[in-house]
Amino acid sequence: MNNFRKTKKGFTLVEIMVATTVFMVVMLIGMGALVTSSNTAKKAKALRTAMDNVSFAMESMTRTLRMGRDYAGSGGSITFMTGGDTPVSTTFGLNGTSLARCSNSVCINMTSPEVKIESLEFYVSGSDLLDNIQPSVYITMKGVVTASEEQTGFAIQTMVSQRSGE
Repeated sequence: MNNFRKTKKGFTLVEIMVATTVFMVVMLIGMGALVTSSNTAKKAKALRTAMDNVSFAMESMTRTLRMGRDYAGSGGSITFMTGGDTPVSTTFGLNGTSLARCSNSVCINMTSPEVKIESLEFYVSGSDLLDNIQPSVYITMKGVVTASEEQTGFAIQTMVSQRSGE
């Protein structure tokens, strides 16, 4: 009977329980890290999408301003003329906390609801007919982006000069 016990190979119940417990702990730690990194990636993607929206709105606004003329106003809004043969008065400014473009009595928000613009300023120079400098507009925008219930502040500034019509 003694010989039978000594030649029998395998794991005891205690060894299997210890190995299973160690395996489960390692898997729980691994799954926690995987879930955390997945959530972080989702938050980063949401923030990137919202910031892309802000960048697109700013780029669209600067492109329109570059082709405009007769800039008027400063501070929180700017009005100018766009178009060639049939000029249209266009205004950029805040509509609540969104950047808006208004022309022909129609206003369209250019930023998504996740973007809250707190400050928008336009500084116009060279728009007077007596000025001998090329018209330009300096724009500053500050706000907050809410992505995945987290708020991230931003500040953007740019300078736009009128495209020469000559």
